[in-house]
Amino acid sequence: PHVEEGDGKKQLTKLKLTWTAADPNQDDLTYALEFRKAEWNTWVKLKDGLTTAEYEWDVTSVPEGEYRVRLTASDEPSNPPEEALT
Repeated sequence: PHVEEGDGKKQLTKLKLTWTAADPNQDDLTYALEFRKAEWNTWVKLKDGLTTAEYEWDVTSVPEGEYRVRLTASDEPSNPPEEALT
């Protein structure tokens, strides 16, 4: 994902995450976002069921630090659950 960063002059309270994804057979996609602090071993769900390729994350709810964000795309809206791919 792409992150719009702050300018260093004011405290950043929101991050705008954007990404690009495509499905070879043109299936509709949904997205899930997870995050973890650099030293954490587990991922924390940020948001799932997204239907657009952007999300504004209010970072005031997490401690300061460096984070990783993981994006998962799924073609489940266009396929039966047993045939859906992520």
